[in-house]
Amino acid sequence: MKYLKLRTIFPILVYMILVVYLIQFRYKLDKNGPYFTSDGAIKIYQTYQYKENGLLSLECYYPSRSLDPNFEFYPISYPWAIFSSDSNKERCVLEYPPFFYWIGAILLSIVSLKILLYLPILFYSLAIFLFDAILLVVGFRSFFRIFIVALSFFSFPILTSIDYTESSFFLLIYLIAFYMLAHTIKSDQKKKSLNFLLIGAILGFSFFFRLEIIFPVVFLLICFLFIMRDIKNTLLMGVGFAAIASIFLLYNFSVSGHILGFRYVSSINLNENSGAGIYERFQLLKAYLWGDSLMIGIFQFNPLCFFMIVAPVVSLVLRKSNRIGSMFIFSGIFAILSIPFYVTFYGGVGYFGLRYLEAPFFLMVIGFSSYLGESKFIKDSVWKTITFVILSFLIYFNLVTTREGLKVLRSASADLHALHVEFDKSSKFVIHTSLYSSIWMGNSFLNKNHILTTDTHAYETFLDKLKEKEQFIVIQSPQDIYISSDIPKSLYQRYKTNVKIDPKKTEILEIKKLFGVNIILAKKK
Repeated sequence: MKYLKLRTIFPILVYMILVVYLIQFRYKLDKNGPYFTSDGAIKIYQTYQYKENGLLSLECYYPSRSLDPNFEFYPISYPWAIFSSDSNKERCVLEYPPFFYWIGAILLSIVSLKILLYLPILFYSLAIFLFDAILLVVGFRSFFRIFIVALSFFSFPILTSIDYTESSFFLLIYLIAFYMLAHTIKSDQKKKSLNFLLIGAILGFSFFFRLEIIFPVVFLLICFLFIMRDIKNTLLMGVGFAAIASIFLLYNFSVSGHILGFRYVSSINLNENSGAGIYERFQLLKAYLWGDSLMIGIFQFNPLCFFMIVAPVVSLVLRKSNRIGSMFIFSGIFAILSIPFYVTFYGGVGYFGLRYLEAPFFLMVIGFSSYLGESKFIKDSVWKTITFVILSFLIYFNLVTTREGLKVLRSASADLHALHVEFDKSSKFVIHTSLYSSIWMGNSFLNKNHILTTDTHAYETFLDKLKEKEQFIVIQSPQDIYISSDIPKSLYQRYKTNVKIDPKKTEILEIKKLFGVNIILAKKK
């Protein structure tokens, strides 16, 4: 009885330690004020947009709107903002689908922004416990499943769950579908057809939050059809998925004119890199798998992937049939190998580029766990020792890589605070001379007027709007610095620093060099 209690309680304690670690890490990030930047910042701005302008609003949140009604100086651009000169349309629209941020907008009327930033961690924590339940359903009941859960969740997905993003909510919905799928296949229920329809519908709902899952879902249906040999329930899952996904597509078409929405328009339609040839696509595949100068590949980040690739081969050699394991692992492998055909740009730089691989990664882990649960590697005493040693080494290497990614976040939080201390030397205005510095706005964008002027004429035009002796901050970025190779060439000019400050019109009070940029405290004469 005590052993059974230990088997139940110990995994929960381990997962709770991980949850507590996430909470305290988020707390430390926000020690000097709410921390968010890059994609997370845009999602916060959209949340404020829905809170202040209504859940169905489309126009960009812009504290400086009274000074700049036509968004001429809006400091956010590709890939996050889309602009229109058509007076019948919104002048500026932020790209992300609204559904998760509607939740945030409603919560912001009840809780503070700092509390809201813990919402993704809540969903991520629930996903951890749900994933453990999935492993139990597919037959992986050994203590070793704690290693697999840790390798899956204290890995690259944690870097997005710390940020304000829909990723962890998507993951929770996604895993609910797989829990139901594994449970339905394993059970002897008579009314399975309704379950398969519902599974497809839940996957369709997850499509609202991650467009890229269309390929993993298609491969899952194909593998289910050929491995389970079940045409009827494959069709039911497909119908369930299509029925719910079509609601999302119709919504997108109604607001953006394209069924894939503003994200497609900004990230694909406006980016010449989306028309990459075969060679460029294979280079991108190499980057996602093995890494390159811009990002860490999934095999570098999480060495468990090597063993997941080998698992089906070992199973075939040993003549072990595992249909559930094969269905999950092959659909994940195919989805990862096809990524350059549905993602034509980097998901981020360094340790932060793998978010588009989360969906196929978890398919592979579920399949691998099903294989492992039936193998002698966790049953035979000698093999158990070998498995323990291997998994311990994998945990160590994965821990090192994940900690490096988290270290980047800690450092970025401290750097952003240092920048915002300088921004606070002006009570109202921060003028950017390049889109390069817009990723540093963070929480400051909610409290100050951030303005982008990429040439002298634009700078002086905006200067004319200010009162005499008004103090403001000017951020001078290095010449010709671009954030990444994903930036369309048509926007390169906006990353140059072409503002010349006329001493007859502007008095410079202080210049400070910080993180490679000049931060100038100035006053209008």
